[in-house]
Amino acid sequence: GLPAAVPKLVAAQPGQTAVCAVLADASQDTMTVTTHPAAPKTSARSASRAPVGPLQTPIADEVDVPAGHGALVRAVPGPGVTTGALYLVTDAGIAYPIGASGNVLTDLGLAQATPSPIPQSLLALIPTGPTLDEQAALTTQAVNPGPASPSTSASGAAR
Repeated sequence: GLPAAVPKLVAAQPGQTAVCAVLADASQDTMTVTTHPAAPKTSARSASRAPVGPLQTPIADEVDVPAGHGALVRAVPGPGVTTGALYLVTDAGIAYPIGASGNVLTDLGLAQATPSPIPQSLLALIPTGPTLDEQAALTTQAVNPGPASPSTSASGAAR
C-alpha cells in the first residue's frame, strides 16, 4: 500500500537515476516506483521551483502532465474513500482547488469528467494555486496602479 508518511524528497543530478512514483489508480491502493535517468534541469518550471513550499513542506520539483492538458483529481485521505476536495492539476504543475460556488466544472468543460482519486499526501507535494470559484472570479479586487511613469505627463503626452 501507500507509505504512512510522505517520503523525503531528494534532488537527482543530471547523469544520476531519478525515482518516480506512479499512481495509476488510487482505488487499488498500489503505487509503482520506477527509475529513469535524471533529466537536465533546463525547463523554466523546474529551475524556478523552490524545494519547499510556503509552510516549509517539501514540494515536487516536477509534475508530469502533458502540455495543453490537465487532470481532474479528488484528494482522498486513504484507500477506499470516495469523497474529498476536487482539484485541477495543470501542465504548469499547479493544483487549483475547485470552488463550491457556481458551475465551475461545467464552465471548465469537465462536468462529465470522473475525478481520479489521489492521496492527500501526494497532492500536498504539488504547489497549490488560487481556488477556481465563480463567486471569487466575479469579485472586484482593489488594484494599486503604482506611480505614474516619469516619461509621460498627466495628460499622457510624452516629455
